[in-house]
Parts: sequence; structure tokens; C-alpha cells
Amino acid sequence: MRNKTIDTFRGIIMILMALDHASYFIIDTHFYEGYDYISTYPSLLAFLVRWITHLCAPGFFLVLGYSLYNAYYKKKKHHLLLRGFFLVFLQLTVLNYVWKVEPIYIGVITILGLSIILLTIAMPLMKKYGLAIGLILIFLGQYIPVTDQFFIGLLFRPGLYGNIYVLYTLITWLGIASIGCYLGSLEKIPYKSLTVISLAIFIVFSLNKTNIKELLIIIKYPPTIRFISLTFTINFLLMHMIDKYHVHKKFLIAFGTEPLFFYVVHLYLYSLMGKIVSASNYTTLFICYLISIPILYLLTKWYHNIKCKRLHL
Repeated sequence: MRNKTIDTFRGIIMILMALDHASYFIIDTHFYEGYDYISTYPSLLAFLVRWITHLCAPGFFLVLGYSLYNAYYKKKKHHLLLRGFFLVFLQLTVLNYVWKVEPIYIGVITILGLSIILLTIAMPLMKKYGLAIGLILIFLGQYIPVTDQFFIGLLFRPGLYGNIYVLYTLITWLGIASIGCYLGSLEKIPYKSLTVISLAIFIVFSLNKTNIKELLIIIKYPPTIRFISLTFTINFLLMHMIDKYHVHKKFLIAFGTEPLFFYVVHLYLYSLMGKIVSASNYTTLFICYLISIPILYLLTKWYHNIKCKRLHL
């Protein structure tokens, strides 16, 4: 049986993620928060729109690990491995085409695919050692080596390596997914305790920050401990509220149940909108975004129904 809390949470982060990508395609705005460079936000609204979407990637990798752990004991292992390789293929073909990044682009779907492959192989260790492995990988990911080698860059350092552009690096995000695997092994996830622990870690690593701006600007590429702990705090709090108050809305679960279909379709939908609408203001962005959500819901629901009929679910 599917976990409605996880599916609802995943639906929420899919909708938030869509706002960030709508900004990219419709008003040609996308910010970068890296170890070497942080974008200048033109307004408070631009900062807030970008900031709220920081919740998505950590939440996505956590849920990936959780779902993968449960799928590992229900499906044949080679099916999971094939899914991982399929995601890498999908990124390098269908998704890179819509992103229109000139060099080969290593994005979030590539790292999700590689994480599925590696975690499927290492899954027998996850119940006992998943948390420790995840924490070690996260701390290793804080090391940013000086390198011009693609393989080292893929592991640790975003950048351009020949004709390959690495945005998401493997080590830290794999660590987050490993923690998700560990959570999947638990009978009940202690959302409230995890919220408090994550907040405490964020506070400890933020003691040197002197104002609100320094406190809230967090580095995503690759994710720092401050980025991870702050987004974990909010994500676990969201899961706690969903679980406690049974906020299991059908439209959220629809998005959360079919995340890959939603991901592919929403990129092409916003790419199309961006070609139709020529704008640079947030009012236009929000109008297009609000129009898109019902469209994406209907498409996702249609796809889910077709899949259920064919698989006799």
C-alpha cells in the first residue's frame, strides 16, 4: 500500500518545483546559488519565489530513497536498475532537448538515475547503515576539490568539463537519498523529531551569520549543510503536518503518484508557454503558472488512469 503522506508531500514539492521551472521558461529567469557565485536577486519577490523552491530537490531525493527501499523488496532488482539507467538516458535525450543547454547537461534526473543504480546495489546495507552512509556522504560533499576532470566534478564540483555541464553533483545528493532509504526501513518516520534535529543543525552551522540576509541565502550547488538542514527542517515539518492532520488531497496525491510523467510534461508545457508568451514580469509568470496547474492535473490523472488499466492496478 502506498504511503499517502509521502505521496501528498511529493505532490506539494512537484507543484513548487513547477514554479521554478515556469520562471525559467516563461520569463527567462533562473538563479544560481553556488560555492563560487550567488545570483543577485532583482527583488524580494524574486528571492522568495526562488527560495521556496529550494525545498524541492532535497525533498525529492529523500522521497526517492524512501520509495526505493520499499520498491526493492517488492520488485525485481533488475527493474530498478533499468529504471535508473532509463532516467540517465531520459535526461541526456528528451530532457536536455527541452532545456536547450548546449553542452551535455548533467541535471537532477541524471543524479536521480545514478542514485537509483547505486542504492539498489547497496540496498542490503541501508536498513542498518543507511543513516551513517548518508551523513558521511553529505559531509564528504562539503569538500570542493579544484579539478578539471569530469569524474571528480561529477562527484563533487559543479562546472563545465569539456562539453559536459555538471549542475547536480552525485556525492551529496546520494547522501540525502541514502537517508531516505534509512527512513524507508522504519516502521514509522519520526517527522517531528527530525524537524527539531534538522533545525538544531541549521542553527549550529549558522552561528556566524549576522543578519537575516546571510541567514537565508543558502548554497545549493552543491548543497551545503546549511542548505540541507534548513530544507530538511521545513520538509519534515510539512510531512509532520500532512501526517498529523491527514491532509491527503486527491490532486496532490495525483501529482505525487506520477512524478516522472509530471516532470517531463511540465517542462514541455512551460517551454511551449514561453514561446507563446513574451514577458519578463512576475504577474505574467503567476498567471501562466496558475493556468498550468489544472492542465497538468488533468494530464497526470489521465496518464495514471491509463497506466492503472493496462497494469490492472
